[in-house]
Amino acid sequence: MATVTADHLAGLSIQEMARRTGFSESTLRYYERIGLIDPVPRVTSSSHRRHAAETVDTLEALACLRSTGMGIDDMRAYLNGVAEGLTAAPRMVALFAAHARRLERELAALRVRQAYTAAKVALWRARVEGDRAAEQEAAAEVLRVMGQLRDHDKETHR
Repeated sequence: MATVTADHLAGLSIQEMARRTGFSESTLRYYERIGLIDPVPRVTSSSHRRHAAETVDTLEALACLRSTGMGIDDMRAYLNGVAEGLTAAPRMVALFAAHARRLERELAALRVRQAYTAAKVALWRARVEGDRAAEQEAAAEVLRVMGQLRDHDKETHR
């Protein structure tokens, strides 16, 4: 691991980097260990990490990608593409298009789960209110959405 002398204390401590990026200290160490970020130099006198200010940009990009649910392998592909430049543009299009499709599938699954939950609310509300007709209607909706849940689960677990 690279070290810096006491004269070169420029950079951010791991605590400062965690505050700036929103990543935990353990995540920052993990990203360094797996090579998502460059090795972090240490101050020779204390052996504390001092992150280069430029690393903030990389970590902020990774934070955005992670917040979309992007996995480590895709984040690595993104960073490699950024480093490569314009020649990587077709791969970046494919990377983000694939991720957008994954997110659309996740949204579809959430919509089905939300519809099931809303149907259960209607069912139980009708029971509370003693409205047999509304209860039967809600029960039918619960059964309909249950079928969608099962279908979606079968697709997901293939």
